[in-house]
Amino acid sequence: YLPQDVTREDDWRRVFADIESVEGRLDVLVNNAGVSRLRPVQTLTPEDLRFLVEVNVFGMFLGIRHAFAAMDRNPGRRGSIVNISALNALRGSPNSTAYALAKGATTNLARAAAMEGRRDGRAIRVNAIHPGVLFEEGDKPSAGAIALYGAEGAQRFVESNITTTPLGRLGHPRDIGAAVVFLASDAAAGMTGAEVIVDGGRSAGEFATH
Repeated sequence: YLPQDVTREDDWRRVFADIESVEGRLDVLVNNAGVSRLRPVQTLTPEDLRFLVEVNVFGMFLGIRHAFAAMDRNPGRRGSIVNISALNALRGSPNSTAYALAKGATTNLARAAAMEGRRDGRAIRVNAIHPGVLFEEGDKPSAGAIALYGAEGAQRFVESNITTTPLGRLGHPRDIGAAVVFLASDAAAGMTGAEVIVDGGRSAGEFATH
């Protein structure tokens, strides 16, 4: 691995130069770095918003910008870019005003970049993924959830999400990884500017709420 600050353009140049020196080319970029600050809109600060936009949006923009330059050196100018967005890009929820703004931008960034990916003879595909609620431990709260809600509150949070997810389980990072591999591969050769939702059915409609 190569340590990197995605908000620093020099870091993108260094990382891609290292990759090309070892591998000879760059085929895939997964724009996965992201942050959140979940607060009521009255307590959000301009600094909160700048931080979220800088990491989630500006960082992804720099990744795409420099990935295009590297992929332009590939045979056929081919490549695949996957932006990791969020369900908050598709719908609102309490305490997520700034986060939803930033994640919505990452989705639109993928759409616009998909158009750029076909300009001037390029064959670069750009797509986005919207993950649902993810926990590595299945039905056990994560350390982050416990820090945010307390032990009992985190357990209630997990149980509530399981109850309201049509598949009846929380997502696992593997679910997102499988979608990334698909979009990065030639199996998705016909997809660009698309959004793939991996949320156990949460965004399809209301479930277990009546």
